[in-house]
Amino acid sequence: MSQSEDNTFNKTAIAAAASTLTLVVLRLDGQLDWSWRWTLSPLWIPLAFSFAHAFFRGILAGLNKIEYNKRNENNNDYTNS
Repeated sequence: MSQSEDNTFNKTAIAAAASTLTLVVLRLDGQLDWSWRWTLSPLWIPLAFSFAHAFFRGILAGLNKIEYNKRNENNNDYTNS
């Protein structure tokens, strides 16, 4: 990870932690009438996006590898003839 990406990750993590802490305090104080799912959402929503991003990148990488293998098979057919 580059220095810029590392700083962005740290800022995002700090913002998520601060938001979560604020919402938990408001929830426990009775000022916020949300379910715990939404109170803790600053933690799980970015995590869900990260998992979805990794999942789709994996699918695209697999499809790219299949296409690459098909192209190599076609090129080998022409060179072996």
